[in-house]
Amino acid sequence: MIQLEKSFFENLNKNKIAELLALAQPYWNYRANMYRRFLRKDSPTGIMGSGKDKVAVPFEYYIVSMVQGYLSGKPPEYKVADSEKYEAREYQKKIDYIRRYNDDAATFTELIHDFITKSAAYLYITQKEDGEIV
Repeated sequence: MIQLEKSFFENLNKNKIAELLALAQPYWNYRANMYRRFLRKDSPTGIMGSGKDKVAVPFEYYIVSMVQGYLSGKPPEYKVADSEKYEAREYQKKIDYIRRYNDDAATFTELIHDFITKSAAYLYITQKEDGEIV
């Protein structure tokens, strides 16, 4: 992880951007190598064995799929306690809307996939002009 002081971004210029890129380059290279390994791009043929016994073994793909399925599993459920009250029902409706709109189960699965294949995952949270968080 790269941590920078807030003062680093004051008076931002070409030299500072070059310094930041130099700091980040090893991380990008490592993640690119991890992803190439997942895609089986490191091996020129992607084939194991010799002669008639040549077999394409997508071992990395298999492992990633298994771990991703194991870690993501069933998405979390959110229930508001005391749902008999009007406020609780309205609150539950808002939670359900946010979950449908943002598809948190798919997002979580993608985050797991990114972390396994690249050893890093990022989630951007933004707020629209009307105050809605995406």
